[in-house]
Amino acid sequence: MQYAYPAYTEIVRNEGMRISMTQNGDPLENALAERVNGILKQEWLYLHDFADIRALRAVLEPAIEFYNTWRPHASNNFLTPQQAERGQEILENRWKKKSWKARGDYPPQGEGLEANRT
Repeated sequence: MQYAYPAYTEIVRNEGMRISMTQNGDPLENALAERVNGILKQEWLYLHDFADIRALRAVLEPAIEFYNTWRPHASNNFLTPQQAERGQEILENRWKKKSWKARGDYPPQGEGLEANRT
């Protein structure tokens, strides 16, 4: 698991940051944060090489501002997160849980992992 790798955790602590992970390291427990991180990486961070933390912040801080105030989100009825947070509109859930495991319930007998075992 990359976030528990000793070299990574040492760098994070040396920079004065706090490490935050889910209890068992399952990304599905924190799917929203994983999605935001993925968008930031794909739309901004992977487009640059960073010489140091200052160079990273110079791109990351405006990217977060853009993400929250200018980028519409399908899950917010195509409002920005800021508009959705400040609005009176009740937003409907536009995504579905993909599996019984994601829902956190257990499949009926014969429909789960045990059905696939030989």
